[in-house]
Amino acid sequence: MSYVFAILRINELKEHEEIIEDILKALAAEIKKDGVLKKPILVDKTSMVILDGHHRYKALRLLGCEKVSVFLLDYDNSLEIEKWYRVIEGNPSVEIIKNIREKDIIVEKIEGEAKIGETKEDYEELLRGYDKMIEEENALGILIHIDERTSYLLNSNDENKNIKEKYSELAKIEDVFRNQGYPVDYNNTEYTVKNMMARKYHWILLGPKVGKNDVILMGLSNEAFAPKTTRHIVKITLEDKEVKLEDLK
Repeated sequence: MSYVFAILRINELKEHEEIIEDILKALAAEIKKDGVLKKPILVDKTSMVILDGHHRYKALRLLGCEKVSVFLLDYDNSLEIEKWYRVIEGNPSVEIIKNIREKDIIVEKIEGEAKIGETKEDYEELLRGYDKMIEEENALGILIHIDERTSYLLNSNDENKNIKEKYSELAKIEDVFRNQGYPVDYNNTEYTVKNMMARKYHWILLGPKVGKNDVILMGLSNEAFAPKTTRHIVKITLEDKEVKLEDLK
């Protein structure tokens, strides 16, 4: 078996990413009501860094648990790492770009129309192309305005920002949208493409690629990435393993 189930002391685990408070509160209430932790937390067996399940981990702490159920995995062979796309429904004021620049973020319009097509393949190609541009330009990210078919390259005055600092800058952009009354959601590639085709989203915010080594190093430090920096895809089949909350106290 390529993973091991275990119940560990909760203090043995190391976090690499911050959580979203609203999600934490709802999840803690759900776990308390159900009386079970439905899914073990996914943990790198070598470093003990949490790979998936930060909200579950925090919820158990909130509920006074001293233990946690986990699947210990080989990070290199059991999971792939992808990114979350930040998506926004609705059209904020025309001042949105100005407001972003006021956060000391360099916003440069990318020449030409964003090549927004009609098919699933068109949208996937668009996202892949922009992901590649972010990497080549060592940029903070790219902001796409779907309705206007325009896109903007995002940079910092400090070219030496690390991955953590870049996602902290992107969080400032998320706040600009939220402050105008437009919630920011987080979607995987498939769901983002599906809703771009349906014209559900008006803005898409893309961040830089995060590597597995970045995750481990962050987990071993005393810091953490901004929420929804990483998205892990399990490549193996995991068994169902519910654990009673009372067994984790």
